[in-house]
Amino acid sequence: IPPPPFDILAVSASLGALGAGLAKVYEVNIDAALLKTLGKAMARGMFGVLKAYAVVFGIGEILKWIPGGVIVAYLTQYPVIGWITYSTGETFKQYFRIIKTEGRMLTAEEVKKLAEDALKKRLENFF
Repeated sequence: IPPPPFDILAVSASLGALGAGLAKVYEVNIDAALLKTLGKAMARGMFGVLKAYAVVFGIGEILKWIPGGVIVAYLTQYPVIGWITYSTGETFKQYFRIIKTEGRMLTAEEVKKLAEDALKKRLENFF
């Protein structure tokens, strides 16, 4: 993981690519502006669940700049990034499934709730 703020940019770009890739699989047309809107809604939903981990994540960001701190940073951040990535994929899958099966677009608030629920479910299975 690169140093801040490039790590957040790298993860965000990867998750955007995940959404775009899943859109192709589900044969849903999606543009960059909609991906950005969906990403923001998902981030708000997941942040509500990960508030406690946000502190750990922030400490990890700081530790990357301290010699030897990189190891601790990786140990704290990798699980969180994994949870977020899994939950993002699940949220995109649900979003595209609803578009295909129900023929309707979801609001940002509905996407936020999907992301929140996906992350909660993932954490329940983890702990």
